[in-house]
Amino acid sequence: LDLSAFDAVHIINNAFHVPHRRLYYIPNFIDTSVYTPKKEKNKDFTVLFVGRAVWQKGWDTFLRIASKIRKRIDDIHIWWVGGLCNHSAIEGLGYVNDDEKMAEIYSSAHVMLNLSRFDLFPLSIIESLACNTPVLTTPIKAHKYLYVPLLYAKNTEEFVNKIVWLYKLHKKDEYDDFLTKMRLVERVKKYDVSVILPKIEDMLHEVANTDL
Repeated sequence: LDLSAFDAVHIINNAFHVPHRRLYYIPNFIDTSVYTPKKEKNKDFTVLFVGRAVWQKGWDTFLRIASKIRKRIDDIHIWWVGGLCNHSAIEGLGYVNDDEKMAEIYSSAHVMLNLSRFDLFPLSIIESLACNTPVLTTPIKAHKYLYVPLLYAKNTEEFVNKIVWLYKLHKKDEYDDFLTKMRLVERVKKYDVSVILPKIEDMLHEVANTDL
């Protein structure tokens, strides 16, 4: 694709270099009036995975994590939004296309896993943080360039160890203090529709009204 034929190029994540004379970096957005803490955290520690059951999304890693966690911890819930599952350690919640319901699910969990091997702009990360649920994810550029507080792990064992660490914080009643220090809800306000949409409108006006 010859990008020089376009008057301007809009990218949603500046983790990726795009050679063009007129480049607009404007990320995707969420509605933080919808994605906001909706419910108290579950009584039992809850791990959430949101995504399709495919290699790119790290489904194979999720299955390994679930199996290992279940062997180490009994009183834990492992949820998957994206389908149904016959894995004994995983509770499949099906496909959820209602934003209010998703906000409740995010809010109820203690940690959300994003295991993607490749991504452009993972909205699920922003949605989870906006609901005050920390995200444990892979250290790929698309995630690091969001510039939000994230927990990182590189392999199955690291993911399991980080989950166990969070579980222990929960059991010692130190989890809430951890959340307070993370300031998750505050740090993702920059991705709210009220902030991003005017930037998109300004971009469209500039491009439409400029002779190149």
